[in-house]
Amino acid sequence: MAITRIKKEETVAFLNNNVATQKSVVLLTTKGVDKSLNSEQDTSFRKQARSLGIVIKVVKNTITKKVFPTISKLEGQTYIAFAQDSSNTDEITVPKIIIKLGTGDFKENFAVIGAVVNGEFYNSSDTIKLSLVPNKKESMAMVAGTLKALMAKVPTLVKEVSSKLARSINEVSKQKA
Repeated sequence: MAITRIKKEETVAFLNNNVATQKSVVLLTTKGVDKSLNSEQDTSFRKQARSLGIVIKVVKNTITKKVFPTISKLEGQTYIAFAQDSSNTDEITVPKIIIKLGTGDFKENFAVIGAVVNGEFYNSSDTIKLSLVPNKKESMAMVAGTLKALMAKVPTLVKEVSSKLARSINEVSKQKA
């Protein structure tokens, strides 16, 4: 169904103001997939994404290319996924969530085109690799866990140093006597 020029301009303005400024945006397609998406699956996919803080928009390819000129070839329906609240996300969050959804219940319905991260386009394989990297919260948790484990060893290390020092002083005093 054709859309009016005004609607296209509104879509471009929305994408430029709300999507192009995101830290990361993931693009999916239904072209070349095993099973086409029915309306029930489409609704389920969007609801699951929305519950995880991700907005899904289906946008015409010509409009998508205007907003993201670094993307070369688009075919089929293009789904654009971006964070509802970009202030609470990092560059990894959207790819991580969408790839997880896309490889779960919907693995036969979508193919990953790529992602735009801080204005740079990542192809499909790089987007999948990016989704495997720990996000900011996960990285902070790993660092905190490591620091906690190190801090638990500090009293033992201090005690060991002082006991070794005492033994050394004792041995030196025996040798002098």
